Amino acid sequence: MNIEKKERKGAFKLWRAMIPGGFILGLAGSLSLVLFYITGDLFSQLRPVLWIPLLLAANYYIIKKYRDTHRSREITYGAAVGAGAVASLYYGICMAFTVLILYGVVDTGLADIQLAAEESDLINSGLSEQQVEERLAARAERLKPHLIAAGQMVQSFAGSLFCSLITALLLSRVKERDH
Repeated sequence: MNIEKKERKGAFKLWRAMIPGGFILGLAGSLSLVLFYITGDLFSQLRPVLWIPLLLAANYYIIKKYRDTHRSREITYGAAVGAGAVASLYYGICMAFTVLILYGVVDTGLADIQLAAEESDLINSGLSEQQVEERLAARAERLKPHLIAAGQMVQSFAGSLFCSLITALLLSRVKERDH
């Protein structure tokens, strides 16, 4: 019974310890999204290329800070991935709120701009006019602010979790014990 209580307290500490890192990561992601929106490059293919190295560096820093502060400079691979997963969840939540505000409040016509860009891509891919219309009709049903925000949350979480898997390999460190 006492062990279970200690494990729950440790899990709570993890969730609480990851709040600053996850929300700082979310703030940085939100600011980059807003900057791309302001410059008119919101749908640019360059955005993820620029963001992934920053995400790797941020995850490295967040997990390293957790390891050094809360884990006595030792952390297993699983614990490092868990810490990264919690920070990634907070990051995904921040990004979802940003997208919800951006699509639902700031620029309600942003979904139409995205649909027009997708129409251009579909036409350039060589599809017939009927196929383009069918795909656009299906896509238009899913371009609602709350659905876009949910998708952004999942996408942000998955991307950050992937980066956490990589950085956890670099940061996992456990003292060797003599047998």
